[in-house]
Amino acid sequence: MENISNFNPVLLFSNKYDGFEYFSEEHKNLTPRYVKDIEIDYYLRSNGGGINVDGEFIEYKRGDIAIRFPGQLVYGVNPYSCYFLCIDSYGRTERADNYIIDNFNYDNNDTRRDISKKFDNEMFNSLPNRISCDKTDYAGKIIEALYLENLAIKKDSYREFKIKTLLFQLFNELFSINRKNNFDTNSIDNVIAYIHSHFTEEINVSELIDMSNMSKAVFHKKFKIATDYIPLEYITNLRIKKAQYCLLNGYSVSETAALCGWFDSVYFSSVFKKHTGITPSLYKNILSHS
Repeated sequence: MENISNFNPVLLFSNKYDGFEYFSEEHKNLTPRYVKDIEIDYYLRSNGGGINVDGEFIEYKRGDIAIRFPGQLVYGVNPYSCYFLCIDSYGRTERADNYIIDNFNYDNNDTRRDISKKFDNEMFNSLPNRISCDKTDYAGKIIEALYLENLAIKKDSYREFKIKTLLFQLFNELFSINRKNNFDTNSIDNVIAYIHSHFTEEINVSELIDMSNMSKAVFHKKFKIATDYIPLEYITNLRIKKAQYCLLNGYSVSETAALCGWFDSVYFSSVFKKHTGITPSLYKNILSHS
């Protein structure tokens, strides 16, 4: 594992790609190639476009950031437009020769020749191929600034310093967003585990929000992404599944209601019918004669 202090980013190549300009179904998929250095895209526009990474298609939307690492086999799937950066991790400016525009032909870029060593560090290893979050705008502005700075024909010491500073700012932002996303995921996982342990008890959604250390809006958004349900729907589904199990194993309707967190058997029957289409009594009778 490499020490983060060894990270010395160099901007090797930047471009603004527009896959809408000459888009056709015939040329929808770009030529497969191996990633040589760290590649970062900031998506300006997309209509179902994205990147196939090691056999898995990843769709990107406006505002998304794509990160690819040396050795990955990729090809673009149009239409999309984005800013595109190639970055070396070890300060090797000479690797920019691999990206001289006349030679940067994807058709000839599909071999493992000249692939850089991946920077082996826990923060880099945790970065996903796609970062999509409400707070990527700042990272996107940095990527745009790097693209514009790299357009300059003359590279003086100040410009090189500015590019280096922007690169560190970019990775700091990416690490920060990823760390926040991972924290949110862990928090939601803890909430879900708590629900599974206590769903037959009275659960107050406000207590779940407090447990997550998120705002109400963020909690509901993250919970829906993780489960496809809002919290009360998720709890109810767990109770219904347990109720079906209890009825299958000979418990009465009133016993089942109490065991599954409902203390009003009439209300339980109403909820059960809404979710299954039949009353608990009918469900029990059908099972007993099957």
